[in-house]
Amino acid sequence: MASVIYLDVDDEITSAAARIRGAESTQVALVLPQGSHLATSRINFRLLARAAQERSRQLVIVAPDAAARALAISAGLEVYGSVRELEDEEAEEAQEAEAAEGGAGAAPDLAASPTSVVETPAKKPRQGASATARPTEPSRPEAKAAALPAPAGAGLRPTERTRRERPAAPDLPVIAAERRRGPRTAAALLIGLVAVLLVVGAVLGYLFLPAATIVVTPRVEPVGPLTLAVRADPAAVAPDPERAVVPATVESLPLEASAQFPSTGTKVTETRARGSVTFSSYDPARSNTIPAGSIVATQSDVQFTTGQAVILPPATLVDDGHGGTKIIPSTGDTPVTAVAKGTGGNVPAGAIKIVPPSENPVVTKVTNPRATTGGTHTETLVVAQKDIDRATATLTKQLSDNLTALLANPGGVLPDITVFPETKSLSTPVPTVDPATLLGKAMPTFTYGLSATGRVTTVDESAVRQVAEVRLREGIGTDHDLVRDSVRITVGKGSIQDASILFPVNASASRLLRLDPAELRSRVRGRSVDDARATLNAFGDVTIETWPGFVSNIPTYDFRVDLTVRSPVAVEDAGASPSAAPGGSGPSASPGDAEPSDAEPSAEPSGAVPTGAPGSAAP
Repeated sequence: MASVIYLDVDDEITSAAARIRGAESTQVALVLPQGSHLATSRINFRLLARAAQERSRQLVIVAPDAAARALAISAGLEVYGSVRELEDEEAEEAQEAEAAEGGAGAAPDLAASPTSVVETPAKKPRQGASATARPTEPSRPEAKAAALPAPAGAGLRPTERTRRERPAAPDLPVIAAERRRGPRTAAALLIGLVAVLLVVGAVLGYLFLPAATIVVTPRVEPVGPLTLAVRADPAAVAPDPERAVVPATVESLPLEASAQFPSTGTKVTETRARGSVTFSSYDPARSNTIPAGSIVATQSDVQFTTGQAVILPPATLVDDGHGGTKIIPSTGDTPVTAVAKGTGGNVPAGAIKIVPPSENPVVTKVTNPRATTGGTHTETLVVAQKDIDRATATLTKQLSDNLTALLANPGGVLPDITVFPETKSLSTPVPTVDPATLLGKAMPTFTYGLSATGRVTTVDESAVRQVAEVRLREGIGTDHDLVRDSVRITVGKGSIQDASILFPVNASASRLLRLDPAELRSRVRGRSVDDARATLNAFGDVTIETWPGFVSNIPTYDFRVDLTVRSPVAVEDAGASPSAAPGGSGPSASPGDAEPSDAEPSAEPSGAVPTGAPGSAAP
C-alpha cells in the first residue's frame, strides 16, 4: 500500500525529497495542492523521481491541476487526479490479482481493504528536515471515501490511464489512433455524373457554336518629315543614332604631365584581444553542449566568440549533511576572441559574465578567470584616395592647357589637313603609375603622372545619313513595318558650333501598322458585330462576316473566329538593312552595323498601292 505524503503550496523540493526518502512503503504518493511551487517545472519532478529511485521507491503524483499532471507525465511519472483515484486503482489491481490466482468466494470487501498510511504536515517543515508520518485520519474526506466501494477503474481519466499502460520509456508520447471515414458512394456517383454532363456539353458546344470571319487591312501612314541636327563629335567611336552623334576623322596628339604631391591619409591597424572563459552548469537533469562560435559578453556588451565547443555534464546532487541536497556544478573551458578589433577587447578577469542568448542564465554561468589581452590600435601616415583624386584633377587641367597651346598653331602640328581647333577634345587621362601601388602606402609624399591624347576631327557626311536613317527607322515604332523603298533623306551643309560640327538633316518614310491576329481577336471576343467593327476600325479597314447570318455577336471561342490581317503594300523583310547609296535624296544609306528589324514578313497584295502611299508593291 502506498504511503501518501501531503505537501503545502510553498514546500520546497529539498523538503519533498527528504520526506520521500523517509517513507516506509516502496510506493510513495506525493499529493500536490493547487498552485504548488513544485508543479512549475518538469526538472522538479525529475529530481523527485531521482530521489525516489535512490531509495528504491516508486513515486506517483496526485494533483488536481491538469497542468501539474502533464508536467509529471512528461517527467516519466504516474499521475492521479485525487487520492480516491489512487485507492480505487489499487483496489482494482488487487481484485485482478486475486482473479488471476484463481481464488474462489465472494468478491473482496473493498471496505475492508487496508487503509493507506497517510502523512500530513502539522506545519510547514523546514527545508531539509524530514517530516514524521502519522496515522491515517478518518476525518479526512479521502479516508472516508476509501471505505466506500467504487466501480473498477473509477476516477482514472483517459489520459492518465493511458499513461499507466504506455511503454516503459519515460519520455515517449502516447499516440491515440483515430478512425477515418471513407468516401461515400453517393458522392462518388454524383461526381461521375457531373463529369459525363460536362463532356457531353463540350461536344455539343463545339458542334453548334457560331463562327465569324474578319479581315483587317492596315492603313499606310507617313513618317516624318523628321528634322534633326546630327553632331559630328571627335570623341565618338561609332555612330550614335540615339544622341544623333557620328564619329569624325580623328588626329591624335600624345600628352603627358607629372608632379609630386603630399600624403594626408592615416592608416589604422588593430588586433583583437584573446583569452579564455569557463562555463558552469547547475542543471542536474541534463547535460549541455555550448557550440563553438557562441557569443559571450561583459556587462558593458564587449562581445567575445568561443573558439571550441564546451560539453557540460549534468550537475551533481550531493547530501548537504543536514537531510537536504546541494548542487555541485559541472565546468568546461574554451578560448575566446573579441568580436571587435582594438583595445576595447582587453577586459579584466571576471568581466565576462553574459552567457550566449541560447543558454539559460539561471543554470548556466560563464566567467573569464584571467584578463583578456592582445587588442591593439596604431595609426600611420599613408597615401589616401583623396590625395590621388587631388593629384588627378591637377594633372588633368595641366594636360588640357598643353593641348590648347599645341592647337594655337595647328599648321605646325598637323600639316596638309584642315583642322578645326574648336572641336578639340582630351581623352580620359591614364595614370603613369598604377594608383593601387600608391594607395595605402606609408610615405610623406608621392610622385604621380598622367598621360592623355588630344584630338581634332573632320567629318564624313555618309555617317550623317546613316544616323538620320536610323533615327527615322526608330520613329517607325516596334509595332510598325517600314514600307519598302520609302525612305528619303536630305543632308544640309555642316557648321561648327563649340567643339562639334552640326549638320541639318530632313528625313521621311512610310510605315504600316503590324497587327497581331490573336491580340485583335481578344479585343472583339464576345462583343457585338458593330462594336467589333468600331474597335477594329482604329487599326485599318475592316470586313466582318458571321455564320449563321443572323448571329449579331462575335463568338467567345477563338477557334470559331477566323481573323486575317492583309497588307496593302510591300514592306521590308525582317532583317533587311537600308541601302548605302550616297546623295541628298532618294533611298539613303544605312549604317553598316544597323540591327535587323524584328518585324515579321507581311503578306503582299496582288493589287497596286493605294493613292498617296510612297513606293509601289513589290511583285
